[in-house]
Amino acid sequence: MKISVAMCTYNGEKFIEKQLDSILDQTMKVDEIIICDDCSKDNTINIVKKYKEKAEIKIKIISNKNNLGVTKNFMNAFKNCTGEIIFLCDQDDIWDKDKVKIIVDKFNENSQINMIGTDALLIDKDDNSMDKKLWDFVGYKWSKDNLTNNYKSQLKKAILTGATAAARKSFIDKFMIESKYVIHDYWLSECASMTDSLYMMNVCLTNYRQHSNNVIGVKKKNKFKFIFRRFFKIKYYYSSYKTFYNQYLELYDYLNDNNVEYSKNNEYLKDCVYFWKIRSNLSHYKFEELLNYLKKFKNENFYSRYSGRKQDIMFVLDIYYYIVLKIFKFK
Repeated sequence: MKISVAMCTYNGEKFIEKQLDSILDQTMKVDEIIICDDCSKDNTINIVKKYKEKAEIKIKIISNKNNLGVTKNFMNAFKNCTGEIIFLCDQDDIWDKDKVKIIVDKFNENSQINMIGTDALLIDKDDNSMDKKLWDFVGYKWSKDNLTNNYKSQLKKAILTGATAAARKSFIDKFMIESKYVIHDYWLSECASMTDSLYMMNVCLTNYRQHSNNVIGVKKKNKFKFIFRRFFKIKYYYSSYKTFYNQYLELYDYLNDNNVEYSKNNEYLKDCVYFWKIRSNLSHYKFEELLNYLKKFKNENFYSRYSGRKQDIMFVLDIYYYIVLKIFKFK
């Protein structure tokens, strides 16, 4: 089985050598590393060129003429990969020596799996352990049967982080598009979870680096700011409702327009779209009409199912938002 690594770089000179060393030092060797650089202004390209000269495997370097951004850059990397399994790779992490072997063995063990994500250990800019795991921040609770249940977690929040992930090329070629609302790894994990082919492995195989220049990283929630936004930045939450609605509608339309088989999860996603559609239009209803919707959401556990929040709190907040939106006439 041929194995590719899709690595995207941008001003990665500080950490990229350690990442490349960890990939080249795997117990199961990869066949190629495809590096797409998004107009780095530092020494990144010169560093990877030196690795290309001395590496015993193929390293292909693609330098973008214009800055593509994260999703388009990964799409470019995927397109140039020739392996049956593609490992998604950030420029600043460090892989466990057995990462490739453990994940590839899992793909070989179960042909239903199209995408795999794992937990990760958090490290700082100096490679020091932060004594925390990625899933502690994500809030993901692992279970053995997660292959057929991940869609329930995935529709609430991103449970897979691209730096820990690998996928079959056939799956990426079929499903990868540039979503208007979510980043590449989130989109792929949504599609994999809805088709019962996303598997989360309860093992840490990546040292996931946290530093000031992370594009996507783990951020500790400021409880005061969170509460302040909830009660006083109504426009912020109202716009987020609309974003969630558009995000899930995009996924629903894509799966149905492309005749993707996900029958048993169809109603779940359909209800999710309906839930966020109602909430994204709070100010458009008469109060009695809205109250009927919100009672339905509360009684049928829609709040916990599709937002992961507590029923009573969200019920009260939606009424509060409605009143404020009406007073200030937000559209």
